[in-house]
Formats: sequence, C-alpha cells, structure tokens
Amino acid sequence: MAPLQDAEAGSNDQYPRTSPVTTAAVSAAGVDATSPMMGHESIDVPRLYRRLDAYAAAYGIPESAARQMQELLHSPLAMRLVSMPQARLYDILVTDAYKPRMHVMYDRFMTGVRADFALVPRRLPSPAADPATLPTRRPELWAAFESAAVALQGLVPYGPCEVEALRTQFGLEMPRSLLERAHREGVAPVSWQPVGQPQQHAASQGAAASRSDGGGCVAVASGALVSASLVETSLMQRFQQLAVAAQVAELREAFEVAAPPSPASPAPPGPLPLDRTERLASSLARLALTVEAINALRHGCKVALFAGRRSSDLLYLLLQNLYGASQLHGYGGTSSLFVAAVVGREWGGMGLPERERWGGAGRLVGTHAHEQTSAVQQLLSAYDVEAGRRCGLPHPVAVTPLLAHLLFLAANGGGGPGGAGATALPDTFTTPAFLAVARAAAVPRAFRADVEGATGWAVPEHARVFDLFRMWRLDSGPYEPLAELIVAAWEERCAELRAEGRPELPRPQLMHSNLDSVDHIARMCRLDARIRPTVLAFGTLADGFLPFLRPEQRGEAGRPLEPQGAGPPPPPAPLLHGAGPSPAPGPAGPQQHAGADDARPTLGLASVVMKLVQARAPRPLPPLAAGGPPPPPPPACAIKLGDGNSGKAQTDPRLEPGAAAEVLAEAVAMARGSAVAAALDAVAISAVLAEAYEAVTRRGVLMAETDLPIRSAGQCG
Repeated sequence: MAPLQDAEAGSNDQYPRTSPVTTAAVSAAGVDATSPMMGHESIDVPRLYRRLDAYAAAYGIPESAARQMQELLHSPLAMRLVSMPQARLYDILVTDAYKPRMHVMYDRFMTGVRADFALVPRRLPSPAADPATLPTRRPELWAAFESAAVALQGLVPYGPCEVEALRTQFGLEMPRSLLERAHREGVAPVSWQPVGQPQQHAASQGAAASRSDGGGCVAVASGALVSASLVETSLMQRFQQLAVAAQVAELREAFEVAAPPSPASPAPPGPLPLDRTERLASSLARLALTVEAINALRHGCKVALFAGRRSSDLLYLLLQNLYGASQLHGYGGTSSLFVAAVVGREWGGMGLPERERWGGAGRLVGTHAHEQTSAVQQLLSAYDVEAGRRCGLPHPVAVTPLLAHLLFLAANGGGGPGGAGATALPDTFTTPAFLAVARAAAVPRAFRADVEGATGWAVPEHARVFDLFRMWRLDSGPYEPLAELIVAAWEERCAELRAEGRPELPRPQLMHSNLDSVDHIARMCRLDARIRPTVLAFGTLADGFLPFLRPEQRGEAGRPLEPQGAGPPPPPAPLLHGAGPSPAPGPAGPQQHAGADDARPTLGLASVVMKLVQARAPRPLPPLAAGGPPPPPPPACAIKLGDGNSGKAQTDPRLEPGAAAEVLAEAVAMARGSAVAAALDAVAISAVLAEAYEAVTRRGVLMAETDLPIRSAGQCG
C-alpha cells in the first residue's frame, strides 16, 4: 500500500480545522467556540502561599524544603511569573531543545520533505478525559482545545528569545537559512482526519482513546517537515491541560451532587473547588516531596529535566524548572527551550543586564528524537531492502536508522572534541537491531571527511558506526537487559580493537529516559556499576498532584488545613513511589484518596504522543545503481517500534487495519532479522550505508528543487 497522500498536496481545506462533531455540540451547549484555552485563571498569590503552607503541614514536607519552595515563590523572578497574565505564557511554542538540532539537519539535507504528525493519547487518566466523548460531554473544553490548536499557527517559531536561549544556553547558532524557512513557512495547520483503525496499543479505557474525537477523527499536523514538527510538543501540552481540565469539571460536578447548594445552605464563599491556584499549590508541594525523595537516594547521577510537552500547566513548568535547578542533586539542565526563552525574556523585562539573565533554570540539554529515524527510514527504505538483498537475506536490513544518526552528526557535529557528545537513540527499530548493524557497518568515508572538515572531528578510518557514540539513550523496554547488551557490545568491540593494536573506546555513558517513579530511580541506583545509568532524564514523574485538601474557607487564612473529619493525612509515599501520575501505572484520577473518614480527590496525567506518521520525498528516488530498476515503494507509513512490550509501537492511525498490521509486521521482521549479527555481511552493509549517505549529502535526493545543487558537505554545522 502506498503512503497516504499529503493533506496539503492539493488543498488542505478538504479536512476541517475543527472536528466534525464540535460545531453542533458547541452550538447546542451555547458556548463560545473561540474561547481561550481551558484553565485561563489568574493565580491568587497570597492564597497560593497559604495553601502551600497547608499542604506542607498536611503532608509532612520537611521544613527546609517548604522554606526553599516559599523562598523561590517570593523571588522577584517567580513573583513576576506567577503574577503575569496567563496569555503571556502562550505566545511562545512549547519546544524542547532536541527539536532545533533536528531542524538544523532537516534544513541541511531534507528541505523537500513533507510530513504528517498524528496526536494519539496512549493512556488516559480517567474516562472524564476521553477524547471520544469530550466534544459532546464538555463542548466548551473541547472547543477551547481546538481553538488552541488553531492558535498555534499564529505563533512565530524561533523568535528572538528562543534564538538567544539557544545561543547562550545550548551553544547553537541557528542557521540563517533555517530561521528564514521557519519564519516563512510558520507552524503547520492542524486538521481532523478520519481514523482508519484503533491504535495497536490504545489505552485500556477503550480503543476510542486513539481517536481525537467522537466522530472517529485524529488531529494531524501536515506540512513541510520543520513546519509540521513544530506542532508536536505544543499540541501535546495543550492536550494534557485538556485532560486536567476535564477531570476538574467532573470533580466539580461530583461536589455539586454530593452537596447541592440551597437557600437554607448556600454554597460556601471562596474559590471554586480545585481552581488553578489550588492545583498549583498541590503540584508544588508534590514537587518538593519528589525532589526530597530523589535526593535522599544519593544516586550520584547527572539529572536532566525532560519536562514540557506533557506538562500539566505552563506556569508550573517554569517553577518546576527553577526549583529543580536549585534543589535537585546532580542537576545538569533542562530540555525545555520554552522555559529558557520565557525566563530570559522576563529577566530582560526586569531590566537585568544580559550577562545576568541566564542560569536560573540551568543550561539546555537535549539529544534527538525518534521522528528523524522514522522519517529517514520511510523515505529511504529502498536502501534497507538493498542491504538485505546484498546480504542474501529474505528481509531488509536496518541501515537507515544508522543513516539518520550520521546525518544528524554531519549537520550538528559530535557535541564536543572528538565527538564527545555523540548520542545514540537506538530503539526506533529496536536496540538489538541497531547494535548489530552499527557493529557491522564501517563509517562512510564521505561522513569522515564532512565532520573533520566542518568541526575537526577526526574519525579513524577503521571506525565502525558503533564507535561514534559516547552516550546511549534508553527510552523504552526493560533497562537492565538493554544496558547489558550495549555494555557487552562495547566490551567486544574493545577486544577487537586491542587485538588489532588500536586504542580502546571510552566507556559508554548510559542515559535512562524512561523512568516512571522514584522507586524506579531507586532500582537504578542499586544496579551494578557496570550498567548503572550515568544520566537520569525525566519529566512527568516530577509533575502531577497530591490528593487535595479541603478547600480553604473564609476566616481560615494562614493555618494548616486538615480535611474535615479526617485523621492524619494519608502519607505521600504511595503517590511518589509506584503510584504517581502517568506514565506510571497507578491512581487514575480523578479519584478519591481514602484518608480516615474523608475522601481526598486527586487528578492524573495523560500519556500522549504526537509521532511522525508520514514522510514524503520531493520526488521519486533514482535507481540505486546505474541502469538498475526503480527502487521499491516506501512503506505505507513511518514506523516507531521501541523496545520490549511497553506499548510504544506507533503506526499511522489513519491506515486501515490490514495495512497497519502489514507495515508493522514488515518492520518487526526487519528489526528481528537485523539483530542476528551472524547473518550480516559487513562489507555489503558498509557499501549500502555509504551509498545512501552520499545520495542524501551529495546528490540531494531529499532536497527541494530550489535548494539544489546541495551545498558542499564541508559547510555543514
């Protein structure tokens, strides 16, 4: 089956900007379809201080931690952030630092590629947040979510604050060609397109969780590769806010049913239950407890805060980063370009000299994402087929995941002298497959010339692709056996080099970015030093809510509050250890947390992704050999497999069930076959990889016609 056609190839108007059921539902409910994003509530700052004290007392937060949080909130920067209009948080895209480096690669080698990204909630915190029913059950929230999706097109990508943050905090000078392209093409539109099948790993609440509305449609961003890629992280964050807002609405209705107001017993004065101020106090208290628990492990690792795209609230995201930077032991930086840009902008507005504006949230850190490998594999799958043919195998061999990594390094350099920061994200088509092919494949001569000419990185002539990577990021599947595979491969490679009289490779650094609880971190700390992670990267486990206390009533200001009729509050440990918000399996929110005779509600977080599901080349690939036949057609969609059975496999939700099963089976067969090292012909694989690299970097097979001839590869970076 051929890939789905680009929605913008003809007229993108064939798909609506709002989902089919929304207009009727909104009209019937009498709400404003252009209402702002759900949750636009100002923060009651004095009450935030009081409520934070109340949560600290109720949940036993150590006095030092409570004081540190209050000191942060009383700092000039935090006070400015908490007090500013919420709309000011939505005038910058919620972008992570790994995006711009990939965009440098796309601008350098792939300007003719167009792509689709599809929003898929993998796991929902509650039926209240089910997108299959939200358009009719909560039309005002759904309309606001759709308005937020449309509003993304009005934002300017890579504005001055973001460019300055990348320069000062990430060491990245954005190429003029990329900035001009991003400003010209903007952020891709989001449209609502029919779902062809339930996603393979849909949420347990039902297959409808793979859909974006009750009409069987999915939100898709379509456009030029950079333009479509810019939508992903912001729309994911907007969906997380929608999930929180839907749970809040459900709980408020439950409160009204349980205690309806009457003339004899009017509703108590004060804010609505679980308003944004209350939620922020609960989240900050939970953050303080989480940081205390992580620090108590004395883990000895570097810590990277990978928070942003699934954040429950953008104000919380800013404060989370500021608190983590000052209090998390081993803190090495944040992946959130949004945080760095907003903090820098607000410091500038406070009149601080430029030299004093940076450092509050730490440096920017980031690797790259599966989207680049998924795109390159679909676009250039003919080279996988050719590698399998030359190896005499009945299935393709996964050389394109290696190619995607080489293109990223050619465009960005190795992250330090001698490629000291070169990072592998090997699980797109499984880590065993990546390791086996990377051990077999020689580094292409053209790549060695490119990186040495551009950055001075001298890659030895004898090097295998495996030898390039100093950091290995484990993002799915069971950590221990995968880490063991990587370390064992390094040991075997070092033995080969010793036998040849060559220097050994530096010991690989291991980054664990699939952590779901403090208990999970504790298990990592107990591992043998041989496979213990060097870097802990997480975001969602440091987000979420404690079970809420009884709302503050008039006259109660300033004293710690206990839920009426309750004994001591429930200990925080179950929430922090093994029962935290998504992605950890645990309390589903909204829920009632039992505590003596009282019930404490809380909220959960959604596990949502927006993956690249289609990548389209600007023109058909030429024959792979002079006078040879045309290359085989690409797969029906872009694929991400992931390691293990963690439910991270992804196809295009618009495909019909048979087509989706077929393309997934083909990818699995390629991954399994590629992982059998004994079957791989190193000479054949090296030759195909070199040919593919030159096709992209010398012949410009993925470049727009207007960008040909391609620039000399030595000009990259």
